[in-house]
Amino acid sequence: MSSAERNRKHALIATVLLALVLVGAGLTFYLYSEWKVASSALTELSWKSEIMQSTLQQVNATAPKVTVTLTFTPTPPEKHVPPDTITFLTGYVTATNLTDLLYPATMVVNFTVTHLASGNATAEYSYIPYQTVYLTRGISFVQVPFGVFPLEIHGKPGDQILICVTARVLIYWTYVNAVMVDQKVDGIFTVYVGG
Repeated sequence: MSSAERNRKHALIATVLLALVLVGAGLTFYLYSEWKVASSALTELSWKSEIMQSTLQQVNATAPKVTVTLTFTPTPPEKHVPPDTITFLTGYVTATNLTDLLYPATMVVNFTVTHLASGNATAEYSYIPYQTVYLTRGISFVQVPFGVFPLEIHGKPGDQILICVTARVLIYWTYVNAVMVDQKVDGIFTVYVGG
């Protein structure tokens, strides 16, 4: 290989290496500038989030805490069924004394159900775990339905099953989601297995 070819080969290698260094430097500069923009946007978003959280805490602290009157009405409270039955239970939660709320408001009623059985009785059931009601100014009386279906009962005559329902009522000031009411009410259904 002649010295001219070697020089040309070295020049070509040097040119390729210089091009790679320049491409790497350009890519590094581009990625660094993109990272700075993303970092700046993230910092600004975090700052805005902290301000919104602080504002929401202030609103929640100043939102009125209201006590409403709650009752749970089972319809009917007692039911007689033959052994090995599929049936249903219904009831409703009544809320009154809603005058001190801020409107518009959202009422969410969360239901939980447990049961106690005597003898050899068993119960399996399904129910809708929550109901939502939107409240406007002037509403003073709300009834929210509840139901258990299907309610599968197995047992012998004389067995008894208590179905215990707890309704947790939350009322939010709709615009800022501030909790104004957080109360519970309980209800009991008694199912008698007959023969």
